[in-house]
Amino acid sequence: MSSSPAEIPSPAAAAPATPPTEKVPLKTKLAFGVGSMVDNLTGNSIHQLANPVYNIGLGVNPAVIGAVLAVGRLLDAVTDPLIGGISDNFRSRWGRRRPLIIAGAFITGPIILATFSLPRGWSPLAYSIYFAVAMLLFFPAFTLFSVPLKGFQLELTRDYHERTRISAVVAFLMPIGGILASWLFALTQYSGFEDSIEGARYTALAVMLVIMTFGILPALSAKEKEYLHVKTQKQIPLLRNVWGLLKNRPLRLLSIAGLATLLGIFTVYSLGLYLNIYYVHAGDMKTASLLHGAITTAYQVASMVATPIIAWAATRFGKRHAFLGCLAIALVGTLAKLFCYNPAMPTLMFIPMILMGVGMSGFWILLASMMADVADHAELLQGVRNEASVGAVFSWINKTGISLAFMFSGFVLLWVGFDEKLGGAQSESTIFWMRVLFSLVPGIALVVAMICIRLYPITEDVARATRRTLDERHAAAT
Repeated sequence: MSSSPAEIPSPAAAAPATPPTEKVPLKTKLAFGVGSMVDNLTGNSIHQLANPVYNIGLGVNPAVIGAVLAVGRLLDAVTDPLIGGISDNFRSRWGRRRPLIIAGAFITGPIILATFSLPRGWSPLAYSIYFAVAMLLFFPAFTLFSVPLKGFQLELTRDYHERTRISAVVAFLMPIGGILASWLFALTQYSGFEDSIEGARYTALAVMLVIMTFGILPALSAKEKEYLHVKTQKQIPLLRNVWGLLKNRPLRLLSIAGLATLLGIFTVYSLGLYLNIYYVHAGDMKTASLLHGAITTAYQVASMVATPIIAWAATRFGKRHAFLGCLAIALVGTLAKLFCYNPAMPTLMFIPMILMGVGMSGFWILLASMMADVADHAELLQGVRNEASVGAVFSWINKTGISLAFMFSGFVLLWVGFDEKLGGAQSESTIFWMRVLFSLVPGIALVVAMICIRLYPITEDVARATRRTLDERHAAAT
């Protein structure tokens, strides 16, 4: 897996100051932060509501829900490089990314509403089919929004440290989407609604309005900096483009790190909610839903508070070392779940959630910043700008893993013997294995991610040398 000298230029001394032409206005950074907040809310809204509404409220088998989400994610994984290629090859007076971002927001919002606007009196089978159809529509629409958005962010600046500053602002605002999503389940329980089914309908309406109102802000906030350079660039054949990216070692390492982390977390993600309801609160759903919202909010607030510290650490110690430190904090957090999900003291659940929030904040900040460096490396190897495809191949690898995680997640509940009919009277064996898996599976995954980041080869000097080589190419071409 080692890279040859031809792949990565030899580093040379370079001034660390960001050129004025590469500084991105704060309003643009904020707009992309809001866009990522919408991206976070959109993805999490499905996962926050699917099991409570379809399993607990309507009696759909959790394995069926997991399988539907897995198939949807597999479809998502296939469409990511396709949409990435379409975005990289798209030409219009408004650029490559902006029209697709707006279209994606205006298609995704109504699908969210339809997913949770459920008719009364259907059988679990009918609800399963309805959910499956909705997810087969949702994931491609969501991809149309999210892939061009991520590609647009990667091309906002060519400067190594300004990329981290953009990622820090984005990561500061992105958790707001998670905070909003964490309260969606509690909102469906509001006593003013006839029941949770009506609550889900109005909750989904609110989500739709947020997506369609705020999701388009990145497209309106900035022009595409690289478009002048790439508008005459030849069309990139999809298969050749994907194959070239798969041979990119830094991209492979980041992808495996992301795959391991997200696969480990999402395989057992739903166990946290079930442990909260049926172990910590003995089946008291309303109390559990309030604490679920509170601890998830604490997770997101910790992510936001940690953002400037992580950005400083990345500048001071390097992105790779900062990333390793954040993954280590997340590892401590997930191991703490074994002791902090405790019926005698429910508020202990805040401890692992806060630690995980800090660690995962670094994961998202540094991953996005490093992906922008990888996009430069990809141009060095392939000779074309393909930021959306870089992000899409990364998403393709990770979403394939996540789709398997959601498929496994439903079967995990069945394997440990969970039965929603027993309420808070689950067996000791069921609770024991839920606790062990919820803590240790993400822990193992984080160790794998740390190994990958330790091997990641693009330092600041290497990234600046790559950028100089590309600028010289562009100057020669013009």
